[in-house]
Amino acid sequence: MILAALMILGILATPLDAMQRRFTFAELGKDTGTLSVGEPTIAGARVTVNGVDAARPGTPFTFDWGDGSASRGFFPGQHVYADTSRNYTVTVTAHYGDRTDARSVQVSFVKPTFTYRRDPGIPKRVRVAVRPVPLATTMPGYRPPTDLLGFDDSGLAVPRDALEYALDVGHAIQMDLCNGDVDTSGGLDQVVLNQPSFGGAFSLWFTRPVAMGANPGYLSNIAGLSSLYHEMGHNITLNSPACYRFGGKTDGPMNTIVSEALAQIMQHATAWLILNHPDRYGLGPALAEGLERSATRAFEGMARSHRDYVAQGCPFATRQQPGSKQDRTFGTFMTVAFVFVEGADRAGDLRGATKRLMRLLQTFSAEDHRRYQIPENDAFRATFMVAAISHGLQRDMRPRFRELRFPIDDAVYAEMMARVRQ
Repeated sequence: MILAALMILGILATPLDAMQRRFTFAELGKDTGTLSVGEPTIAGARVTVNGVDAARPGTPFTFDWGDGSASRGFFPGQHVYADTSRNYTVTVTAHYGDRTDARSVQVSFVKPTFTYRRDPGIPKRVRVAVRPVPLATTMPGYRPPTDLLGFDDSGLAVPRDALEYALDVGHAIQMDLCNGDVDTSGGLDQVVLNQPSFGGAFSLWFTRPVAMGANPGYLSNIAGLSSLYHEMGHNITLNSPACYRFGGKTDGPMNTIVSEALAQIMQHATAWLILNHPDRYGLGPALAEGLERSATRAFEGMARSHRDYVAQGCPFATRQQPGSKQDRTFGTFMTVAFVFVEGADRAGDLRGATKRLMRLLQTFSAEDHRRYQIPENDAFRATFMVAAISHGLQRDMRPRFRELRFPIDDAVYAEMMARVRQ
């Protein structure tokens, strides 16, 4: 029903090469240095800019505050503005002897007007809760938190109706990217709930209604929108395929090469599709610009994680060490997502590539689950994803991933590819 409505409207059916392309991640994947600057924190007229530089330069940064003043120092940089009736661009420059690296961020004292035009073909699916919502479970042994709250209007950077519409668009896109092959025992609707004691955002894929939890900070800045698409990606892909969903099978100690990689892929594919069709989806300029900043930053982080994985000698890992607080799989799943998103972006077909990737993954069976869960079976887990990426990008990706030290089983690869040729 969702897909049919979108196809009628031509939103998803039009090939990208038939339109003027306006947004790409591809150039962001290049090595752009070690400096990273976060979204500014605003408290009255005082602004704090934080960040990190992996190179750890000994020379203080230069903070150009955009109002004619500048200062030198290390993070966090702080500045009090005399005029809060307008917005500013802050540029942070790192100094490394004979070269520099600069990043710019926006300080927004004046809230933009977030306009949108609701497309009647986009179903209303996502609600940003005003008050707590009772959550049941669809998965034995999985219990939802009981301390989740609603969001007050005063804490939302984007008006509730505009935010919900942007999330509705993401929901429709991700259902399409999953070929509609999703278990809906938790219902088609999703709800976003407030978890002030948690520092980030998280998926509750196993609840009825399906839910996301988020620290209030995620919704107090539009930069959190891309992250919500990430958690939505968990909610939808972990409930796929409908006949044998990944949830409860590819989470736990070995969740990352499937569930975390897929959430990254869904996050970036959703933003890419919206940003190449903002008028068709009815998102106004402020929503589109905010999503672009959010998605760009997320992709730069993914690209940087991939470069770190390579620089560290490609420490492949699909399994967390029991009891360890160190995430040894982070570079692996970020590399999986980066290689796929960059390749599909360069081909100009993130929608088609993601649907093909999911089509192979949706052949997941009880026998695959058995092989997947054997701790020593890194080769099966790696090959499962490499075959899906190859099918998605329509080229054999084994040589690329072997260079990245992924242990690939050619017999398993042939088995997986045969499934989608039938």
